[in-house]
Formats: sequence, structure tokens, C-alpha cells
Amino acid sequence: MKILKLPPQQLFWFATLPILYLTTGIVLSLPYSTIHFLSTALLYLFALSNLLIEMALGDAFINNMPLRKKQILFQEFVILVCLLYFILQYAFYTPILLICYSLMVQGKYIFKFYDLDSFALALTVLFKAILLNAVGFYLQANFISINSFQHFLPLLFPLLIVEIYTWNRTLRKVIEAVCWSLGYLLAILLQWPITNWFSLLMLLSAPLVLLPNERLSPIKKAIIFNLNYLIILVVAYFM
Repeated sequence: MKILKLPPQQLFWFATLPILYLTTGIVLSLPYSTIHFLSTALLYLFALSNLLIEMALGDAFINNMPLRKKQILFQEFVILVCLLYFILQYAFYTPILLICYSLMVQGKYIFKFYDLDSFALALTVLFKAILLNAVGFYLQANFISINSFQHFLPLLFPLLIVEIYTWNRTLRKVIEAVCWSLGYLLAILLQWPITNWFSLLMLLSAPLVLLPNERLSPIKKAIIFNLNYLIILVVAYFM
């Protein structure tokens, strides 16, 4: 806790955030395989460590706070341990993709100096919503289904809002509402051919996410959205 320098409540929400990057791919892989708990746990640690480094760098480059070197070194060590495991256990392209992910999320603030913030933001969202979920699928099933990629698309919109929030940017309320609405619409449309009316269960979280609520940050709303989406996926593939 001293290394992370985060209040317990904030640490809880940030520790929960990586579920947006992983669990959709893992749930979609379950019809083909059982969960490999060690691989899943290490992938979670990998995503969380990158997130914490990303936060520390964001505080330094965006908020002009002192760089937390001890935290970064500790998290980089955790990332190296995870990568070593994936190198030994999986095909070579798995660690290569994860290394590319680390370089992207840790190096995204470099784009700020070249006025390419929007490009870095969009690319980071793609890496988080698509790449890590695809790796999560692959670690369980030892292959990746092309059809699974379409089910990652609804996550693009919540993660876009989270990324804008963490870049300390303001987003017009109308545009934010459109992004959330597109996320819900896409989630329902993708699952409708499989679950029909059950896909409307996605609307259970809509009042919390779409209505103004100062107590719910974009991060909390994104987690609520994703948990609701996972319910739909479970209904679609296991009921």
C-alpha cells in the first residue's frame, strides 16, 4: 500500500478496472475450454501492473506530480515475471503481443509531446478492449475465435470514456451520453440473435450509467457496464 500510495477505496476500483480488459474474452472461451486459473491470475496481474504504471506516469506527465519511481520499478518487476511465464508456457506471439501492449500503455504519454493525444488515446482503447480480451480468450482455449472479436466491440465506448477521464480531459455531456448509448445499443444488437429478449437485460444498468450521478465516476460506470454485459454473455452461451 505504501508503494502504491493510493487510498484503499481508490485502489479497490482500480484493481477492479482490469476486468474490462480480460473477462469478456475469458467468458467467450468457456464453451471451448475450462479456465486456466494460473494463466488468468498472471494476466490480471500483468494488466493491473501496467495500469498502475500508467497511473503513475499520468500523474507525472499530466498532473505534474513527482514520478513514483519505486512503484514503477516494483510493477515492472511483476510484469517481467508474468512475461517470463507466458514465454515458457505459450506460443511466441503471446508475449510479443503483451510486450506491445506494455509499450503502448506505458508510452502513450510520449504522444502528448507531438500533439498526437487523440491518436494515442484511440490506440490505447483498441489495445485494452481488443488485444487483452483476445489474449484472455487464447490463454484458456489455446486458439482465438474470429467471431469473438465482434463481442469485444461494445467495450470500446466505456473504455474510451475512461481513457478521456484518465487523460484529465473534459467530455461534453451530450457526447458522453452518445458513447454510453452506443455501447448499450451495440451490446444488445450483438446478443439479440442469440438471446432475443434476454439481451434487454443489458438495460438493467442503464439508469446508473446514463443518468447524471456525481457519486459514480466514469471508471465505476464502466465497471458496472461491463458486469452487466458479462451477465448477457453468460445468458447467451450457458442458458
